Amino acid sequence: MHNALSVSLLEPYLWVRVDLNTHDRGKMAILRRYGNHVVALDFVHADKKTFKFIRQFCSSLQSLSMVFDSDSSWINYDYLEKFFRSMSTLNTLQIRFDAFQFSPAMFWSLCQLPNLISLTMDVFYMQPYGSKHYHPDIYMTILDCCPNLQELEVRGLFLEPADTAQFYHKNSFPQWIKKTFRPRRENPPSNTQEAMAPSRHSRSWSAGASIRHLGQKSERIAHSRSASEADTMIPATFASPSSHMGGYSIRKLDLRSPQMDDNVFCKLASRCTSLEELTLDGVWVRISAESWQTLSTQCLRLRSLTVRNSGAVHYLPSIQTLMALYLRLESVTMMSLEFNRDPDLSTLAAKTLALERQTRVVHPLKHIHLSGSILKPLKVLLDVVTQSSTIESLSVGFTLNAVRRLDNETNAPYDLSKRWLCQDTLSHLDLTSVSFTDKAVFSQFFGHVQRLTHLRSLWISVSHIREAWAITALNRGGLIGTRHSPSSSSGQGGSSPYNLPSASTPSLGVFSGRSNGSGNIHTSFFCFPALETLRIGMACYLNKKWFEMPVVFEEVVYMIEATPLLKRLELKHMSESGVIKRLSAEYPKISFT
Repeated sequence: MHNALSVSLLEPYLWVRVDLNTHDRGKMAILRRYGNHVVALDFVHADKKTFKFIRQFCSSLQSLSMVFDSDSSWINYDYLEKFFRSMSTLNTLQIRFDAFQFSPAMFWSLCQLPNLISLTMDVFYMQPYGSKHYHPDIYMTILDCCPNLQELEVRGLFLEPADTAQFYHKNSFPQWIKKTFRPRRENPPSNTQEAMAPSRHSRSWSAGASIRHLGQKSERIAHSRSASEADTMIPATFASPSSHMGGYSIRKLDLRSPQMDDNVFCKLASRCTSLEELTLDGVWVRISAESWQTLSTQCLRLRSLTVRNSGAVHYLPSIQTLMALYLRLESVTMMSLEFNRDPDLSTLAAKTLALERQTRVVHPLKHIHLSGSILKPLKVLLDVVTQSSTIESLSVGFTLNAVRRLDNETNAPYDLSKRWLCQDTLSHLDLTSVSFTDKAVFSQFFGHVQRLTHLRSLWISVSHIREAWAITALNRGGLIGTRHSPSSSSGQGGSSPYNLPSASTPSLGVFSGRSNGSGNIHTSFFCFPALETLRIGMACYLNKKWFEMPVVFEEVVYMIEATPLLKRLELKHMSESGVIKRLSAEYPKISFT
């Protein structure tokens, strides 16, 4: 009975976030009972019945994800404005709408959300023919109605280039009906200023206003017929952003539109004068060097830049150039890019010193994450750790099939004798896709890693563990190729389904003697005394020449005993069933995922 009472008391708080589907009436019943506890609703199909239900039962809603499609076709602007006015507690909103059914002016009603700080807009066309492809300026007017917006993510056709924003004709009576009576159904204001005016809340739609509005629509249709099909003029009904309007308050901008040209990007970014975090995602990223220069004069507060999944790199500046353009830049992330050549960071120290002399302050760059067709990630990584004294987080890896051959690259030897300047700053290091062909290089490199006094998070691959285990077995006088579990005396050992790599060279790394819980002392190659988070993954090797065997239980135990302060362990590609459950029972103080 006590347990039943506890469940009854906690039940309302189990429905803080609800994924609402169109035909899920069971969840509607849950909202009717616990709606006042719900703070987030996902995948809500916008229709009048659902709106009424949300207004009635979800008074504490803070996050809302909505889809406007054919089922939402009879929602007009006044109704949408009334709904948003009743949702004043919303601070996060995601809207996905069909531009065949709705014009962007419908969402000038977002001005009724005074606490909105995070917005995601996703535009799609269910029927591209016979619909209006709006100019990017029309979509950007939505932002004029969100003066307090701090985070913006755009997807789909939200910022489609003007040369593809065409007006498609389809000679059919139903399409003519839609084009003619759509403004009357939607009933939007004439511009953003009218939408944000207080009088708009009680605005009535008179017959005279309807006639004038339809007259304007007729004039626009006549004008469009006289123009070519590729005409991209902005309709007079919708006001584009004017030059006298100030900048947005957006601090975090995430652009995921599949198509966007340089001019559209500059137009949006130039109004984000408070921008601190910029993310560019998609194959459309072709920003010119001049645009990067212009952006640096407009966005003086930029702290984080992320470019990902953009394919071949054309105009992306080097990290040294980005440091000079953005003096507050703290983080640079370039993910899954097809580099023409490996990023050259051999002049990082010289550039940092030059900027320090120029500005009289140390450049704040702390995080560097590079991935893609990098053929020599170890070389790039060594350049950073031996030249930067401020780096805190570092990741360099190969994640794509290289479009160039490794044989054509210059074969420069690794200089492992240099001092690591990040000895007291580096706290996160990702080595998952860094491979070692020379065992002496492996030993020397990890000898440096184990001397990092502030290293709290480490990502490694299974091959690193097996190489260290082989070196440990060699120094203990064990048989190479035979499994030697550090906890075998405790009954946790097992036979290996494969042979470990041989270790033919003496270890040059750091060794430590530790007790394994059964009272026996063993010498382990790996020892990370300050590490709190460990991730064991599988490397992506060049051209898929060979693959790693998945990690097994004994290897995980080996790493746990090498990290006495471990709190979190992330395991990828486990080969044994129930491994995480078994590890959780053996080490209850460690979180396994």
